[in-house]
Amino acid sequence: MILRRIFSPTSIRFASSEPTNQFIKTLNNQARYEHAFRVFNRLIQENKVNIKSLLNIIDTCARSKQINRAQQIEIYINQSKTWHNHIRLQTSLIHMYMKLKLIDQGKQNDRIY
Repeated sequence: MILRRIFSPTSIRFASSEPTNQFIKTLNNQARYEHAFRVFNRLIQENKVNIKSLLNIIDTCARSKQINRAQQIEIYINQSKTWHNHIRLQTSLIHMYMKLKLIDQGKQNDRIY
């Protein structure tokens, strides 16, 4: 019970995003996808999103098969001047759409030629 409160995404204030990235990865491995999404949303609120957190949440989208969230993450990435041309993120998005069996989505957004 105490650990649940400590790791509650609403009570966590992240000093850095590195432990949080590992936490999201652990949640993915435990198939606790909703919790991973809540932690990621908290990172967004605190403006502490980085490449690793984006790669982890793309993995969460693929594992959970949540197409709407996958599209929201893609929009978030593409609206960013920092990440919208990041090759590793774009490649991860392609893999995510392949896992979701939505490869046409990748083609539609000019990732696959």
